[in-house]
Parts: sequence; structure tokens; C-alpha cells
Amino acid sequence: MIGTVIAIDGDYAVLRYDETGTESHVALAIIGDVDVGDKVKFEDFSYEKL
Repeated sequence: MIGTVIAIDGDYAVLRYDETGTESHVALAIIGDVDVGDKVKFEDFSYEKL
């Protein structure tokens, strides 16, 4: 599933998933170094910056 980082909220990135439009908070420790506007792929319980 592909999502876009729409905000950084403290220690969390706020993602909006492209397919569903739902938003999710993901810990930066899990997702890695991302900035607002970056695309992220979630697959097999891991995140990858695209």
C-alpha cells in the first residue's frame, strides 16, 4: 500500500494512504527519515521510502 506523508507530529509521521484515503500515525523510529510530501510503501509489515 502506498501512502503520502502529510504531516510530522512530534515523533510520528501522519500518512494518508492513496487507495483508501485513510490517515495513520506511524512512529518515525519505524518508518525512518521522511519529510512531508514523501511517498512511502507499506508491505509485509515494513515501510520503505520511495
